[in-house]
Amino acid sequence: MESTLKTEVSTPREKRIVACIENHPGSSSGQIAERLGIPLPTVKKSLAGLVLRGVLVKEGRLKSTVYYIG
Repeated sequence: MESTLKTEVSTPREKRIVACIENHPGSSSGQIAERLGIPLPTVKKSLAGLVLRGVLVKEGRLKSTVYYIG
């Protein structure tokens, strides 16, 4: 799985987001933004791309949405 993450995670910001979720599984986008000091809209855009590529799994809806490593 390590090699898959290296090819699917393309930017330093995405690498930071994935590392944050590895350390804090089940984090919301707001928690990730706060932990990393990245604006929430930027985090949400990156999360959407990571979910689309299968790097992350999204669970829940609206404010109860959380993310895990895919």
